[in-house]
Amino acid sequence: MSVDSDFRPISLTTVKILIKILEDFVFGWVRPIVMPQLDTRQFGGIKNCKNSSTTHALVRVINKWLKAAETPRTIIRSCLIDVSKAFDRIDESILMRKLSYH
Repeated sequence: MSVDSDFRPISLTTVKILIKILEDFVFGWVRPIVMPQLDTRQFGGIKNCKNSSTTHALVRVINKWLKAAETPRTIIRSCLIDVSKAFDRIDESILMRKLSYH
């Protein structure tokens, strides 16, 4: 028998409810501090924020491309980068220091 068989993913435990409540509490405390610091072109990953989905980002960029395409002799260049795992590499001590500063 392996020790691994005694563990369950956190999503299957009742602790998840407590974690979600705590997450909402922390988000409510941090949001007014962090939101003014974000770029207005930040989409996705912003909880409970109107017009911040990745769909809104796509609509905005396609609209810009179409407007640019109407101009003669226009070249449209794009660089799309997936940074979905970027927050996995954040140094928590730096983040906490910056949050405590604000």
